[in-house]
Amino acid sequence: MLPFSRPLAYCGAALLTLSFASSGQAQTLSNQQIASVFGEGATDLTGSSVKLPQFTFAIITNATHALYSLNSSSQSFQVGWMGVGSGTAMANADFLISWPNPDGINGPAATPWTISHRSSTGGEAQPVVASTASATSTASFYTFLPELSTNSSASYTAVSFLRLLEAPSNYPSTSSFKSLNRNGPNSFIYASSTVQPGSSEEGAVITQHNQASPIPRQQKWRSVTNAFHATGALDDLARLEQAPVCASLALVLFAPIAVLLARFLRGSTWYPSHAALNALAGILVLVAFALGVHSVRGEHFDGTHQRLGLIIFILVMLQILLGAFAHSRPVQPSPAGRLPTLSKKSPFRLFHIVLGVAILALGWVNVHEGFEQWEKSSDAQTEVPMGAKIVFYILIALFAAAYVAGWVLEAMGSNRPSKTDDGQKHAEKIGSHTSP
Repeated sequence: MLPFSRPLAYCGAALLTLSFASSGQAQTLSNQQIASVFGEGATDLTGSSVKLPQFTFAIITNATHALYSLNSSSQSFQVGWMGVGSGTAMANADFLISWPNPDGINGPAATPWTISHRSSTGGEAQPVVASTASATSTASFYTFLPELSTNSSASYTAVSFLRLLEAPSNYPSTSSFKSLNRNGPNSFIYASSTVQPGSSEEGAVITQHNQASPIPRQQKWRSVTNAFHATGALDDLARLEQAPVCASLALVLFAPIAVLLARFLRGSTWYPSHAALNALAGILVLVAFALGVHSVRGEHFDGTHQRLGLIIFILVMLQILLGAFAHSRPVQPSPAGRLPTLSKKSPFRLFHIVLGVAILALGWVNVHEGFEQWEKSSDAQTEVPMGAKIVFYILIALFAAAYVAGWVLEAMGSNRPSKTDDGQKHAEKIGSHTSP
């Protein structure tokens, strides 16, 4: 939040660029809620959401209409107002400002929300109501959706409304950004405050200062950039949510267990279990990759998380083939020594070991990257649970400790049967061998 130099004045604008796509498009709206507006089985829907400092802004569109949703993790009495404006700067923006109706909070009211369509008066001055005439009022162009909006008893705050993509000829606005473009980027500015207007009237004065600060501070119209592309049916959203579950099971659970089995088990028991778990992990990675690719209808691999996922997918497929090939190669038993696992092994087997550890490391990094990306495109109700993060980091720590312990114990020496690549037993006493 940035201080203003004078009361009730805006200090500049900030740009939010959206082109509609599947990325997090329903983070503030469930599939059921979207279907309640556009119909069950609706296809050709596009949209996205972006998490802003005080609220999440989401838009879902079909061929004719756009569904706007503004969602805050705070309760309604903590929300002053939330605003978005079509445009690149305050001087030429078309504003939609909404706030919980004070009457709705403190007593009975026809609607718990006020939605105010406003136009710029130039520069950084406070926007004014676009029209007071009944034929061109806010309600004539923006339909409030109470079923997708909250009241004062909710644990969070949300408001949703519907508008036409193409603004009618009588749409009252001085802005050149009146309509939305489904096939290209759309520019928005946004702002919010923790102080509510003193009235439910559309033209109420917007008092802008942050009550959390000892010195009155006001919220600037600011920007973030989030690019989106076209999406298909609502089922794509479910696929997008299922992909990280499959990938996490593969790279955080099954593959690490497979590695530890190969590290600690000996004789003929290690390989079948190791191979089966890795095969299961490989299938899950393949499913996760397919779900992720299929759920995005626009440009693919346009972010760090997506590109790293592609690299991991290729490496996992290579690793499975390499493991099968290395196991088929005849290898001499490990000689007695400090690290027999690394002695006289097939180069393919050694590369298989190193690549396996590298894949796990990359997978964990990408899971963490996925946590970060999810939270950037979701609201507080859909953030990655802290419990899930804690379990993730505990599993990594346990695996790392067990894996290092396996190498340490081997280096220290102990009586145990060794293993070859075909699982045959060979008695040896590690540590009894001396170099010539």
